[in-house]
Amino acid sequence: MVPSRYVLCLEISVCIPFVSHLSCVFESDAILGECADQIGDTKLHPPTKRDRWESHGTRLDYYGHDNEYTYYDSKVLADLNIEGQGPLWLPHEMRVESFMGQRVTKKDGSPTGYHFHNFFMSTEEIIFKYATYGHADKKARKKKSIRYIHDDLMMAVMCTLGKHTEKTESSFESIAGTSRPIYYLNEEARQARHSLWQDIVRKDAENATRNEVKAKVDPTPATDGNQEHKSLTSSKSHWDSSKSAVLGLASGYPRYVYEGFVGSLRATGFAGHIILAIAKDAPVDVVSYLGEQNVTMKYVEKAEKCTYNGTIGEQGKPIDMQKSSEWKCPKDYPDYKITWARFLYYRDWLNDCPSCTDGVMLTDVRDAFFQRDPFVTAVERNQVHPLM
Repeated sequence: MVPSRYVLCLEISVCIPFVSHLSCVFESDAILGECADQIGDTKLHPPTKRDRWESHGTRLDYYGHDNEYTYYDSKVLADLNIEGQGPLWLPHEMRVESFMGQRVTKKDGSPTGYHFHNFFMSTEEIIFKYATYGHADKKARKKKSIRYIHDDLMMAVMCTLGKHTEKTESSFESIAGTSRPIYYLNEEARQARHSLWQDIVRKDAENATRNEVKAKVDPTPATDGNQEHKSLTSSKSHWDSSKSAVLGLASGYPRYVYEGFVGSLRATGFAGHIILAIAKDAPVDVVSYLGEQNVTMKYVEKAEKCTYNGTIGEQGKPIDMQKSSEWKCPKDYPDYKITWARFLYYRDWLNDCPSCTDGVMLTDVRDAFFQRDPFVTAVERNQVHPLM
């Protein structure tokens, strides 16, 4: 069992020919649900102090950051007469926090898994990632080559050029132990990805040389790409983002969930419609926040009598929707369970929105975050269907 305070996780970056760039992951094969946020019991594992949004963000010093719990013990647990417990882990904490140097491997020393880095199809996508994703580098677009954007990219480029270091493997077969990334067990897949990455590196080098020559001839400074972004956002030949709509069913969540979803979407510059279904008795702070973000709030009420009973339970019998605490039917569409009825609501809400004339995105809310205006991306990819 993994103690509530300690999730075993250590990541080591390596470069493997034919793969571009992978990270070996030495971590527990499973983390107890009782230790995870949204699953574990907050009465046994009280929330800690964080640097933003109170219930989100990074743990503060001495409140669990870098495995130091002095203030958490004395200022949180002590008041509740609890000893030895720790706060529940958010998903990102399971990867970035330190866990007393513990490391889990298989019996032969192999890592327990791999995850991909920079699995992108072009130089432009890689630059966009580093310029906009988490811990964004605002200067990424100005770097003369992708190799100078981040150490991971430098290692991947050097590996492709055959310049290996102590952190890189000389070949796919040289990976220690028996665990190797399943996707690349197929030699054809390895060769295809390697060829693509070589092509990306070659084109990037050619572009860097061309820009260097151009700079000597025409010293006009290069733009950072924002002008292109603005022109796409205001494009009249494709979707108009300001007339597009994002819809979701988001009932019963705390404020920080809406901040993650709505906040990240508005942060991309999206000025279109956000239409969300929320609980009729939603907390005041939730309603206030959504109002500030110009979100259209819709209220979905539970049906007094549900006429849908088509969901089969664990014992093979239809679930009584009247008695079920999990499955519900909405008042307006009692013939459908809510997971299906939401699409009827989406239709109704769009019909009630005369200015929702362009793109439409239907999405989950709790686990969705935005890194770019989705309708701008659709324009760039020449997506013509108005529904995502």
